[in-house]
Amino acid sequence: MERGIRMNIEETGGSIIADTGAVHLAQATPRMFLRATWLCHEMLTVDTATGGARNQGGKTYAPDVPGLGVEPKMDVLGEPIAVYE
Repeated sequence: MERGIRMNIEETGGSIIADTGAVHLAQATPRMFLRATWLCHEMLTVDTATGGARNQGGKTYAPDVPGLGVEPKMDVLGEPIAVYE
């Protein structure tokens, strides 16, 4: 913050789940330090969740619900490769 460097906050190559996390972070970043954010999930052929931060007329906002605001599509994601408890 002391240097005043503006930055892009994005998750390149991810899904709507990852993009939504990046949008939450971008929204929480003071405007003077945020240059831009970018959604890449629209370039993917598989949609892994419902909800999330989606492009609406060139603007995107984090969902106004508790948590991340996405509901993973478990039938698309499949069985986990690992579970940590």
